[in-house]
Amino acid sequence: MAEPSKRRNSTLARKLEIANEYKKGEEGRSYHALAKKYRVGKTSIQEWVKSKDELEDALKDREIQTRKARRLDGGGRKCKYPELEELLVAWVHDKNKRGFRVKEKYIQLKAKNLFTMLNSSNDPYNKDPDFTTDIEFLASNGWLTRFKTRHNLVSRRATSQRIIPENANVIAREFITRCQNLISMHNIKLQNIINMDQVPRYFDTEPKSTVTSKGSRNVLLRKGGTSHKRFTATFTISASGLLMKPHLLFSNLKNVPTVSHGVLVEVNTTGMFNDRILMDCVKNTVLNRAETSFLREPTLYIIDSYGCHVKLATSKALEKYNIFVEVVPERMTSLLQPLDVSVNRSFQEFYSEKYDQYIAQALEDPELQTKACNPKVPGYLLVFKWVKEWGDQVPTDMIQTAFKLCGLVPLEDFQVENCHTPLKALLASTFDPEDWMEHFGDTFNEAEESGGITEEEISPPDWFLPNVGINTGFCGVP
Repeated sequence: MAEPSKRRNSTLARKLEIANEYKKGEEGRSYHALAKKYRVGKTSIQEWVKSKDELEDALKDREIQTRKARRLDGGGRKCKYPELEELLVAWVHDKNKRGFRVKEKYIQLKAKNLFTMLNSSNDPYNKDPDFTTDIEFLASNGWLTRFKTRHNLVSRRATSQRIIPENANVIAREFITRCQNLISMHNIKLQNIINMDQVPRYFDTEPKSTVTSKGSRNVLLRKGGTSHKRFTATFTISASGLLMKPHLLFSNLKNVPTVSHGVLVEVNTTGMFNDRILMDCVKNTVLNRAETSFLREPTLYIIDSYGCHVKLATSKALEKYNIFVEVVPERMTSLLQPLDVSVNRSFQEFYSEKYDQYIAQALEDPELQTKACNPKVPGYLLVFKWVKEWGDQVPTDMIQTAFKLCGLVPLEDFQVENCHTPLKALLASTFDPEDWMEHFGDTFNEAEESGGITEEEISPPDWFLPNVGINTGFCGVP
C-alpha cells in the first residue's frame, strides 16, 4: 500500500519560485506539469500565479524576508467574530502605547468581556447578528494562538539598552582568577564558597513580557506603583549545594510577623537592605555556622556591587572571621553570579506561579476580593509560606551546577567548557563585544532582568480595574 501523501506547506518564497516557473502553453511548465513535479494541487499553483504581484511585494518586507512566512496577510482560517477581534486588537494596541503589560491570560479574559458585551441585545454596539444567539465563547488557547497569528501579535520583553563592558572578557577572567586564587591559597572547601544576593519585589507580580505587534522595534513596559507592599528576599547558597535560611525583609510593618522556623524575617520602612540589616543577615546565615563560629574555616563570600555590599567588602569587617569578600563586577552579575545564573530565576518563576494560582482562587472566592471586586494583595504570611516552600524544594544539584557554570570552583575543577554558553564565548580568545552582543544580547538582557533586579525594576500590576456592568468571573481586566 502506498504511503499517504503528506501535506506540503510552502513558504512565500517557494510559492513565488513555482509561480515564476509557469509558462502558458510551454511543455513541462503548465499547471498540471508543475503540480505533478512539485506534488502540490493544481488549483494552488493557479492561485500562486494569480498572486505573483502580492507575493513579490510581501517578500520585499524585511520582516518577512527574515522568517519563513507561508501565507500572505489575510490568509488562513477566518475569524468567527471579526467585530470582537477588531475591538480586542485595538485594546491590545492601546495598552502597548500606554506601556501596560498585556498577558495572554488577560487577552482571553478581555475577549470574554467583549463577547458578553456584544452578545447583549441592549448594547448599542451589538451590530453583528452572530452575537444575537445564546452561545458560549471559550477563548481557548487554540483560539488565542490563531488570534495572535491573524493580527501579527507576539510576546515580547521590554527593549533594553544594557551592554557589557568593552573589556568584559578581561574583567570576567580577572574575577574568576581572583576567586580561584583565594580558594587555592586558603584551601577553601566547597561548603565555604558562598554567594549571597537579594531579590526585591512587590507582593503583586506581573509578566516581564507583553503581547504586541510582531516586528516592534521598541517595547514600552510601564512601571506601576499602586502597591506599596513589597519585600526583599535574600538567598545565600554554597558550592556544596546548600541553600541557607532565606531572609525576608518586609516594608511598612511596625512589628515582625510571627512565622515558623526556616526563614529569617526583618522589617523596616522601605523593604530595602541597609548596612545593619546586611550584617545581621550575614551573622544569621554565615557566621552562625559551625564552620565559621567554631572552626574558623576560611570562607569565600561572593556578593554583587549593591551599595551596602561594597561597603561591607571595603570595610574588611569579616576578615576577623577568616571570611574573604569578593564583589562581582558591575553589569556582569547575570554572567558571573551563581544566584543570578539560575537560582534567583527559579524563585521568580515559582513565586509567579504561586501568585497566578492565588489570583485564580481569588477570582472565585469573594473573601479574597476587595469591595471593588479586585483580587486582594497576598498577605505577609502567604508570601512567607511561598518562600519557604520554594526553599524546601530547591535541588542541591542545581545550586552546585550554578557555581560550575560561573567558573567559581577550585582551579583543578575548572574548565571553560563547563561554563554557560555566553560566559564561554566571553572567555574565548576570539571575543568581540559587538559580535557577542549580537549573539547573546537578548539572553544577557533577559538574565539581567530576571536575576539582578533593582528597586526601580520591580513593579506591581497597575490596571486591575473592574469592568463595569459585565461579569465574566474576572473583574481585573478593563
